[in-house]
Amino acid sequence: MPSQRTSRALAARQARTEASLDRVREVVSRMLKDKTPITVAAAVARRADVSRTFLYDNHEAKQIIEAGTAQAAGRRAEGREAEQQSMEASWREQALNSEDALKPRTPRSRASASRSPSSSARSANWTPAGPKRTAAA
Repeated sequence: MPSQRTSRALAARQARTEASLDRVREVVSRMLKDKTPITVAAAVARRADVSRTFLYDNHEAKQIIEAGTAQAAGRRAEGREAEQQSMEASWREQALNSEDALKPRTPRSRASASRSPSSSARSANWTPAGPKRTAAA
């Protein structure tokens, strides 16, 4: 059975470990909120004021960082997917716009395409005010 002094030392160590884990949780959640990439444990250690050894040796701290990294990676993947969808929509819209631009503005019928020369001659004299007329004397 451990002595009273040993049990107090163990309780103090457990309390420090829990406080450190709370700081790690807070830093990881803040980094996720700020959309700061969680790629290096050193950045988390600096911000949480814990040692890198603590992060690598403590199983729970390692899980907190891995969960934060996975969550951040999921957000990045969602962001890339949304960006890709918007780019695809943009390309689709551009393709439709260029397709519309290639279409003739006024559809020509077969009848108008095969007009006789005399009708084209008549249309050459046409003006918005009507056909040109010469004043008869």
